[in-house]
Amino acid sequence: MKNIMIMVLITFSIFPVFVNAKQSPKSKLDKMTSELGLSEEQQQEIRLIHKHFADELRALRKGDLERDEFKAESEKLKIERKEKVVAILTVEQKKLAEEKRLLGYNKKKAKIEKKKQVHKYMKDNMSAEEHAEAMTNKMTSMFDLTDVQKEAVSKINRKFAYEYKQLLDSGENKASFRELKEIQKEELSEILSDSQMKKMDAMELRRKEMRNHRHKMHLYESTPRHEEE
Repeated sequence: MKNIMIMVLITFSIFPVFVNAKQSPKSKLDKMTSELGLSEEQQQEIRLIHKHFADELRALRKGDLERDEFKAESEKLKIERKEKVVAILTVEQKKLAEEKRLLGYNKKKAKIEKKKQVHKYMKDNMSAEEHAEAMTNKMTSMFDLTDVQKEAVSKINRKFAYEYKQLLDSGENKASFRELKEIQKEELSEILSDSQMKKMDAMELRRKEMRNHRHKMHLYESTPRHEEE
């Protein structure tokens, strides 16, 4: 008999392997079929689940919901979809999905760690001026800055690069960095257009969501597994 905890963990661990927001329902199903050997009956059931999810999500979008309300309700629908799909899988398919999830997680973890090491090396070996130049070039590429904007942004980035370095050298806490970042963002808002600022906000939100996801995955990895009785 399976422990309830392992069913909950499986529900939320299988999908990071097989569900990508950028993939179509057909691509998701094709990947699951290829990786887990889904039967024709299972495939048809999952197609119906995806269709029901799409219909429910479409109805939500037509409703008069605030952004936070819509996000909360859509998350509930996603959880329901995950639970329904996992319920269709056999014990062997769930075990296989878990193995693939762990393999993918370890690869992603190694990639993130390597990126951190590169970032640390650059931070420790680049001057404030070089950091500012790198940030300006990155923003120019991401936000398609004009020459006038690039010059103004470069001045702001140089000023704050030295202030960030001073905070690092003095061992200040994260709150101090956040406060300085908000001040920098306020100055940048005087230079960037509304559409550029919206893009910046969207990117920051995406980074925050990715950090939260990594945190949840870390909690999952640290959760003791229970074998079948």
